[in-house]
Parts: sequence; structure tokens; C-alpha cells
Amino acid sequence: MTPYRTRKVRILNGPHTAMVPVAYLYGLETVGYPGTIL
Repeated sequence: MTPYRTRKVRILNGPHTAMVPVAYLYGLETVGYPGTIL
């Protein structure tokens, strides 16, 4: 991958990975549309 793409993927994947424990505490087991929790 190009350096730009690698950086972009890391920037996007970091917050998504950090949200997994929060989603698990809400009882979510699958990924859905991002606005459904609110």
C-alpha cells in the first residue's frame, strides 16, 4: 500500500476499533448503520 493509504486506514480503523467495547456493552453483536445507536 502507498504511505497515504496506510495512514488513512490506520486513522479510520483506530476509532472504529476503540468503539468495539462500547458497542459490546450496549449488547450489539454485529455492525450496522452508524446512526442506529443514537
